[in-house]
Amino acid sequence: MRMVRDDSAKGEEILARGRPVVACFWHGRLLPVALSWRGAGADILISRSRDGQLIANTARKLGHGVIEGSTARGGRDRRSVPAAREIVSRLQAGRYIGITPDGPRGPRMRASEGAIRLAQMGGVDLVPVTAALAPAIRAGSWDRMIVPLPVPFAKAAFLVGDPITVPRSAKTDEREHLRLLLETEMNRLTAEADTLVGATVVQPAAPAAA
Repeated sequence: MRMVRDDSAKGEEILARGRPVVACFWHGRLLPVALSWRGAGADILISRSRDGQLIANTARKLGHGVIEGSTARGGRDRRSVPAAREIVSRLQAGRYIGITPDGPRGPRMRASEGAIRLAQMGGVDLVPVTAALAPAIRAGSWDRMIVPLPVPFAKAAFLVGDPITVPRSAKTDEREHLRLLLETEMNRLTAEADTLVGATVVQPAAPAAA
């Protein structure tokens, strides 16, 4: 692949601060991000579904750790509690974490409050991350999953946004403001990455009902 933009140096600068972070990328970008980020030694949250297991095996082969579970619906799903505890434990141990704020079921490219609560619980920053590839397979699934194609002359882009700080004292209104900030920045970066590689920009789905 030919990298038309590679923000790895910016990512390394953020990691060089010596504090763990939670990197946030959309579910449909999981494979290209795992490929672009393979030197970071991150732990990625991946669902326990059958498709999730296939992605988890790929992530492990690329050198990442895997946390199985979900932070769906801002932690209100009882199944998300063990995953959230495991993430906080690994953050406290100094690990870097990657999550998909619209996973595991969407809506596509709409951030749940789970990412904000994780950062608040762990006392860490959120870092928007994205990647794009062209040509690539775009699945017809809800997330429009991007699957790399092993072809010559493919273009790739890996973009890293600025850290977003979530105060431990943040209340409901501030958490919602930060959630919208994260979602907006992730979508801006993703549209920019798609444009850089000459791919059709994937649009977010309609927001989830309150």
